[in-house]
Amino acid sequence: MGTPSYRGGHPMMIRVKDVTATSFKWQMQEWTYLDNVHTVETISYMVVEEGMNFLKDGSWIEAGTTQAGAKATAVKYSKSFPGTPVVISSITTQTRDKNRYVPRVTKTSNTGFQVFLQSEEKLKVTESEQVSWVAWSTNGRKSSEWQAKVTPNKVTNKAYKIDLVGGFKDKPSFFTAMQTADGMNTAGMRYKSLTGQQAQVFVEEERSKDKEVDHTTEVVGYIALWGDSITYSDLGDGKLVKTDFTQKHRVERLPLKESTMYVKTMKWTINTV
Repeated sequence: MGTPSYRGGHPMMIRVKDVTATSFKWQMQEWTYLDNVHTVETISYMVVEEGMNFLKDGSWIEAGTTQAGAKATAVKYSKSFPGTPVVISSITTQTRDKNRYVPRVTKTSNTGFQVFLQSEEKLKVTESEQVSWVAWSTNGRKSSEWQAKVTPNKVTNKAYKIDLVGGFKDKPSFFTAMQTADGMNTAGMRYKSLTGQQAQVFVEEERSKDKEVDHTTEVVGYIALWGDSITYSDLGDGKLVKTDFTQKHRVERLPLKESTMYVKTMKWTINTV
């Protein structure tokens, strides 16, 4: 799931469950010390088939799943990337409806990464969940459809400006994730503004234990996608796969029961070469 916008000031995260070949359920969730009522936000989503794939500009993408809990889980790519990719992850199960977690990625390299879950600071992670991840290489040629890069180790709880190469008119689908865990306070990513040329992002800490939200510097990876889909080919079986991307998915308001989730249908088109 993409990085949420920042219309509602309560710290929140996105939770996904019941993923199938055609649909998934998802929900905006606030931490348990809050009221779980959140205003309209803009959120993108990405669907990528599991396995190693490459794009027409030479970029590599690998997607997969792993089980993660409070302790770091090591994930190894099926093939070493040419350089260190951007890693984006989402929790895609929910064992207990009332528990709130965010995934944190760290120790990224061209061979793999580590991922662990964080709960709000006054509570603990009590179970493992499935984490779905996408690793996207940063060394492809300049593309009019996507951009994948990492920031310097400078992103904090203050707004950080990211210039998007190409100067596009339309807003992209936008995904970010911390690639480091320099600050261990529970945190996720939000964006304050997004245009076709620029984004402003920040690290959002929750406040269950104290009101302090200062966060040290982190490296943040980001992926920007323009248009509704891209085409890529699987390294193993030569299939061309067209994957649907939705730029915006607006949730009207969330005065919902904690177990209620929205259902999103995904579109798939597979053409054999």
